[in-house]
Amino acid sequence: MIKLISIDVDGTLLDSQGNLPMGNIEPIKKAKQKGIHIILNTGKPIGAIEDPYHILGLDDPVVTLTGGLVLENHQNRGWKMVRGSPIPTSTFAMIYQAVKDMKISTHFLTENITYIHHAINDVEYLEEFDEAMRKFSCMEYCVVPVSPLVDWAGLEMPPYKIMFFSDDKEEIERVWSALNGANIPGIISEYSSPRTVDVRTTDSGKKNAVIYLCHRYGIDRSEVMALGDHESDIELIQWAGIGAFMENGDQKYKAQVPLLAPSNDACGVATIIEKYALK
Repeated sequence: MIKLISIDVDGTLLDSQGNLPMGNIEPIKKAKQKGIHIILNTGKPIGAIEDPYHILGLDDPVVTLTGGLVLENHQNRGWKMVRGSPIPTSTFAMIYQAVKDMKISTHFLTENITYIHHAINDVEYLEEFDEAMRKFSCMEYCVVPVSPLVDWAGLEMPPYKIMFFSDDKEEIERVWSALNGANIPGIISEYSSPRTVDVRTTDSGKKNAVIYLCHRYGIDRSEVMALGDHESDIELIQWAGIGAFMENGDQKYKAQVPLLAPSNDACGVATIIEKYALK
């Protein structure tokens, strides 16, 4: 019997246009009415997922910043951190050294705001970047002139995730290779989309956040369902009692997962919930 469902947001819950499909709403609400905990589990900051959270009528905690933060909604008092895994400042220099010569955007994600430093200053690129951020409701950000990995004085601290972005897939592959080759103690680097690489602590991650919530609610891993579409979801999908990878996800990960769901544009989340949690 499924008692907790962890759902990635971009590429999983939302369609390819960044919208919440009507077909996903009713099965999720039915699962909630059945007493199943519905956990939005995302790499996004909290401001970017509040709309789907409220549309779905959820009241469970959310996992944000790829497990860097677990937040609980206290209605009039807002969101409260119940678990956090900050990236230590002692690692900043090593992270920066690995990527300093690459044409990327650095995203420095704290509890309340994202600081962004662009290595590319082309006007067209910046306009397209802003449009993409609007599309996926990630507007709580501040552009800074110097990488926060070098100068974080006056910024909100600490970061719970650092993300590197580029439209050049080969450049992102170089970022991933450089960071993994650096072997930074206590730090993991992984793809969160074809254009992004995430940096987080080894004790964060989507799986560890769900384990924390399972301990809180007395839920066994066999009672967990997990859905996602990229590398940052794989470990949790493999661990869960029922783990499904979206058909729209990267082909290279499909052999690593126990179950494939229809694509996010075909309401794959609804299909898996209806088949394995509602029957």
